[in-house]
Amino acid sequence: MSVTNIALAWAGSTGSSTKQGREYTATYRVETDTHLDQTKTIVDFFRDNARFNDLALPYLDSSYSFANDVDPVALCDSIAPKRAENSQQHWTVEFHYKTPDEEEEETGETESGEASNNPLDWRMTCDVSFVDYTRPVTKATYRGGFAHNFLEVGEQYAVVNSSFAVLDPPLERSAMQQLYRFGYYRNTYPGWVDQAFRAVNRNPFRIQIRDPNTVDERGQPDGEGAILDSTFLDFTCQISSVNGAIVRKNGLTLWRMSTEMLVDNEFGFRVDVLDQGVTAIGGDNYPDGMGGNFVEANWAAGTPAQRRIMDPNGMPITEPILLNGNGQPLKLGDPPVYVTWSIYPEVDFRILNDFIPVVLD
Repeated sequence: MSVTNIALAWAGSTGSSTKQGREYTATYRVETDTHLDQTKTIVDFFRDNARFNDLALPYLDSSYSFANDVDPVALCDSIAPKRAENSQQHWTVEFHYKTPDEEEEETGETESGEASNNPLDWRMTCDVSFVDYTRPVTKATYRGGFAHNFLEVGEQYAVVNSSFAVLDPPLERSAMQQLYRFGYYRNTYPGWVDQAFRAVNRNPFRIQIRDPNTVDERGQPDGEGAILDSTFLDFTCQISSVNGAIVRKNGLTLWRMSTEMLVDNEFGFRVDVLDQGVTAIGGDNYPDGMGGNFVEANWAAGTPAQRRIMDPNGMPITEPILLNGNGQPLKLGDPPVYVTWSIYPEVDFRILNDFIPVVLD
């Protein structure tokens, strides 16, 4: 599966010139050898190949060059493949170029406290805010109220009614996450973006921004020089965005970058799902729901190893009930079972040191 042909596409190309600078788009026609190839295949091909036959190929940070047009100051800042109408294997790929915004001249500081006019040497900046969000309540502390004594006051359970049916819709509660936003400059767009986006930390890690001019709580010089020093437990952090813009800063053409990292110390970024359903495992030696167990002779070839759970009247239940983690109804009074799932990619955040000030040692 790969790209089989690339050509210049005259339709769709645009350009503009304003007081803020110049912008262009350049469009290419791309053909793949299967309809299964999607946008990532095409973007990766332009990233990994400088030429296709006699045609020079652009990519992020490339200067504008299309047919007879050349503008070495305008740099590519986005790539947008779009499948052609009425075709499964033909695409148009639009490249956007712009002259960098001219930012105010500044002098920054390195982590050793030295002044520098080179933004690439500056330490990362950081600001922290809080984000409110709403989430379903999967478990809560029972405080009394049922006439029966199957639940113990003060213990956590799934939120159920007195017949142990899970509330549907579930209760909701407000929760809070911290949002860390790191700012920095890079001379090229950082790699590992696909590794970073939506990634959750699979192990504990530490971040640190140093400044020898910091003081301790008594107002005395802090010998450690760390203005930010935090350690995070596994599965509590997620890279929520990585943003970049090409700018002119102190006479240099650079990427002004920002990385946003959510921190959820209360719930983390794995999901605990309550074990419940309307079917039970019906394989060999499992209960048949009628006081006995299934045996191999009970099953016709190809029959799924499940059975519909019946109510006391012998009718199939229609509302989910709690299960015991082994595919069978939960006994009254037993604690509910939760199954942990990971729904985001989990990586070692130490490989993301391009995006966050992670301590590598």
